[in-house]
Amino acid sequence: MIKQLQQLGFSDKEAVVYMAFLELGSSAVQEIAKKAEIKYVFPPEFV
Repeated sequence: MIKQLQQLGFSDKEAVVYMAFLELGSSAVQEIAKKAEIKYVFPPEFV
């Protein structure tokens, strides 16, 4: 499914986070980040 999301324009990270969100449902951002195995920084770092 990640490949299909990428074909729709999702980045690698966006696709993984989206899949984690679908799996967990309504969850805290920290939980989704943990499931997606990505680093969660709060407050967000702005460029």
